Amino acid sequence: MTRKNDAARAKSLREYITAFVDHHWQGIAAAAYDQYLKKGRGCLILEPADVEIGKMTYVAFDHLEGTGRLMEDQGPTLWARLKRHGDNIKCLLNYDPETQVTLVLAIGSSVTPPFDVVYSDRIKPREAYDRQAGYFIHESGSGEASIWVH
Repeated sequence: MTRKNDAARAKSLREYITAFVDHHWQGIAAAAYDQYLKKGRGCLILEPADVEIGKMTYVAFDHLEGTGRLMEDQGPTLWARLKRHGDNIKCLLNYDPETQVTLVLAIGSSVTPPFDVVYSDRIKPREAYDRQAGYFIHESGSGEASIWVH
């Protein structure tokens, strides 16, 4: 596989994810804020295979005891994969939940650097949450939350 093909595939995937986020922004923003209120600062994990059904997972970082601690509910691999992105982890941990949603794209055994989804001209996460629109959350006994947007 050539770098040109890899770049084209990455661009296509990013466009696909961006279209999903654009279409489901209100539900994504509301669900992220809902989970922030319940569990604290965290991020939505999206796997490309789950885009069609609108499913994501919320991972809260409040239970971390410093940046070296592994996340027990997600296993060591997710935290280790996120830490590889260095300074991007600071963005992940320090986003503004009132105005931003942090989404991490998980592809197999790797993750893309976290990116903040900010729409200043769209509904903010808190306002979307107040409207209770566009999402369903299933809380499991392990503390993990699966989120579906529609």
